[in-house]
Amino acid sequence: MNITTTKITAEHFFGFFLTLFWGKDIIFSYIRAILVHIPYINYVADYIIPMLMFICLCFAFPYLIINISKNDILFVCGVLLIYILNILIFPLNEELTKISGTFFLSVFPLYFIGLRFEAAKHWRILYIMSVVNIWAYTSYYLIFGSNSFDAYQGSYTSFMGRAYILLPQLLCAFIGVLNKKNILNIATAIMGFILLLMCGNRGSLVLLLLFIVFYLLFNVDLKKRIYVYVGTISVLGLLLYHYEILLTMIVSTFVKYGLSVRVFERLSAGTFFESSGRNVLIKELIPAIWDNPIIGYGLCSDRTITGSYAHNYAFELWTAFGIIFGSIVLIATIFVIISAWIKSRDIESKGVLLLLICVGFFKLFISSSFLLEGLFFMLIGYCMNQIKKYKLETRKLGDDKNENL
Repeated sequence: MNITTTKITAEHFFGFFLTLFWGKDIIFSYIRAILVHIPYINYVADYIIPMLMFICLCFAFPYLIINISKNDILFVCGVLLIYILNILIFPLNEELTKISGTFFLSVFPLYFIGLRFEAAKHWRILYIMSVVNIWAYTSYYLIFGSNSFDAYQGSYTSFMGRAYILLPQLLCAFIGVLNKKNILNIATAIMGFILLLMCGNRGSLVLLLLFIVFYLLFNVDLKKRIYVYVGTISVLGLLLYHYEILLTMIVSTFVKYGLSVRVFERLSAGTFFESSGRNVLIKELIPAIWDNPIIGYGLCSDRTITGSYAHNYAFELWTAFGIIFGSIVLIATIFVIISAWIKSRDIESKGVLLLLICVGFFKLFISSSFLLEGLFFMLIGYCMNQIKKYKLETRKLGDDKNENL
């Protein structure tokens, strides 16, 4: 009798890393919560998942470096140089030094994850983990209640933090529903949507809406598109017609179970899209930008000027680098994203790209900072991956034509 064994390769370890990475803020945070109550193990509980991720990356290194080009090396060197120069030239921006460890260990390295992510090979890992995460989140909430999340979510103790943790998982679930309509996919998407509403965060709901609209506009088969449009418009029409009744029912249910009704209060008051706090920040940054439009004030200067990050990628760049260079970086970012979208050929690749655009780019105009957003750098890496793949396929087609001639 022959016993066959499967050789674990560097690509397998890349998949293990993706599993840990996609589940670190939900399912693995709950596992950590169990470990901290075990004697002796509780001393190292906080380091187990990060260490496992690091080990997986080490073993996945041969797989990661295959797709690295000279342009990637130049990009990495450019980022390192800009970051170090900003620390030296703008010492008043103390926040830049404080976040340097986080940036170089857990944010910027995700560029290389995006660079090697293949939708055809790795998408299923994200999807399965998203389903697990959503139902784990649901189970934990039903068992322990809303306040219990605060103890084990690290810095994400607010409803806003929970919403942005849940959002990528929910987008994966919606892709699953749009690709394959079965009971599990539909139930997961509905449950995830309810959980997101419970968080009471407007920004995450806007991003979800943008994702669904863009997916239906650009990623649905042409033959099915007309039916999808008619169905979507019909559902929206019914919701709008019964808007007041539905809103009253939902609010009363949420209040009954002690859930956040902030979103619905904003809807009923007609102030859903208003954001006085962000507007105040922008008003403080505008005169500062015009006072120094050429050089800017350096990375993290928005924190120095206003006491908080700008909540807007464009204004963060203009404050840091000035209007000219900041605009160049902004335009370059948009150009890379659009180029990747045009050159992505299959639905799976475009679905992953749209997901990363929503949580890694659009989000930066609502919340967070690109210096703290690992998914932004994963997006850039994935865009470069799609562009390289397109160039390689085009080159192969050209070579095949020349051989036939």
